[in-house]
Amino acid sequence: MANNVWVSLGTDGLYASTNSGNTFSKIQGVQNSKLFAFGKAKPGNLVPAVYVYGTVNNVNGFFRSDDMGAIWNNIGPLGTGIGLGNEPQIMAADRQIYGQVYVGTNGRGMYVGSIE
Repeated sequence: MANNVWVSLGTDGLYASTNSGNTFSKIQGVQNSKLFAFGKAKPGNLVPAVYVYGTVNNVNGFFRSDDMGAIWNNIGPLGTGIGLGNEPQIMAADRQIYGQVYVGTNGRGMYVGSIE
């Protein structure tokens, strides 16, 4: 992952660079990237898991990719809404536990999502 830079542009989607930010390519399928984070790689993978809160393949929710954004798995939505106005404020993925992601809200505390 040396020289990789990722940037979220909200309603313009998610972009990645493999040359230290000299050029960027849009991550296909991501229409809206409100939050994103990197976490521990799936066992056997060499690249980290990528998590997105936003719109992927025209579906709103939380998503994980184990192949740097080529394929996205819907890991939500949570059904009850998150925070006031249903807008999470921060997301972080665990770098020690594959499949675990943390979401900070603006009024309903922290949510922890896990594969197990």
